[in-house]
Amino acid sequence: MKSKRYLKQWVSIVLTFVLLCAVPLYAAEQKPVLKLEDAIKAAIIYSNQMVLNSKEQTTLKEQLKANQSAIYFVYQQTYLKKAKNEQQKQVVEDQIASDITDKYNAMLVLQREMDNLTKNIDIKAKELKQMQLKSKKGLINPITYQAKEVELEGLKTTKQAKIEELKNDQDYFKIITGKDLTQYSLDDTGSYEIFKIQGSVDGYLNSKISDYLKYDKALAELIGDNVILPGSAPPFYADYLENQYNADKGIITVEETQKNLKQTLINNYSTLLSIEQQIITVKSQLQLSNKKLKTVQLRYKAGLVSSLDYDKEVLAKQELELNLTNLINQYNVLKDSIQKPWVISTTS
Repeated sequence: MKSKRYLKQWVSIVLTFVLLCAVPLYAAEQKPVLKLEDAIKAAIIYSNQMVLNSKEQTTLKEQLKANQSAIYFVYQQTYLKKAKNEQQKQVVEDQIASDITDKYNAMLVLQREMDNLTKNIDIKAKELKQMQLKSKKGLINPITYQAKEVELEGLKTTKQAKIEELKNDQDYFKIITGKDLTQYSLDDTGSYEIFKIQGSVDGYLNSKISDYLKYDKALAELIGDNVILPGSAPPFYADYLENQYNADKGIITVEETQKNLKQTLINNYSTLLSIEQQIITVKSQLQLSNKKLKTVQLRYKAGLVSSLDYDKEVLAKQELELNLTNLINQYNVLKDSIQKPWVISTTS
């Protein structure tokens, strides 16, 4: 009895020691989570565009002070450039946020694609092993067996390509954010909220575009109204025509930008509504897949379904989840472009 009690105590001590040693080891393996908002902040700090914007702002402030007593055209032009620069600061920050969000989500998708490929490769390898046994007995056509081999190799090649793609994306992410993603895990909790334009779609888009291009338009109109500056010597006719052409070109460029941006946003909103319906459909499919998986899981535990068939159902569910994630990412990109048209230049 004493020996048994001693043995139990000894086993208990050993297990406790093992568990205590395992806890810090497990904790050491956990990578800190790099949240999307932190990645965006880091990218803004690393942005050369933001540095240039700040330097331009300082320059324009000094120019505005120096031009306090200048003629109206010179002062107003400097004032509008300064106002545009201040607007541009927010524009650049929004463009960076959009770009980093796209890259962050793309890496999350790549990681999940690789997980699904790993599972699919495992399934195909098991199927191939089963076919190999049947092939030896002459129950499988050799061509069918070879086709399965080729399919398996194709999946392995695709996975390797995804690994390289993710590595390249991580390397570039480090350049633009300073964050080494081999030292972090990403936060896979993307949000999704329905967006609908209330009232006139045309009015909403016009308002967004007008707000974005208001300083470009004001500068173009200012130059157009001052082809000949008050108090200046009359220019040669050829010079006048060139100045007038440049002024007209500036106004037309703004108008064309408005038209093109408007058409892009109309298309984006139409696609947004379509993707919303696709999301609803995939969510319904996912609900059915979850129910089916629960049934298959019960049958698997009861020994009525093979582990291979169970794994296939798990993979089917994961593929639907990935499809849903991709649709939500597309939806959010389009929504962002409609709410902030100035991000289109970096996401298109």
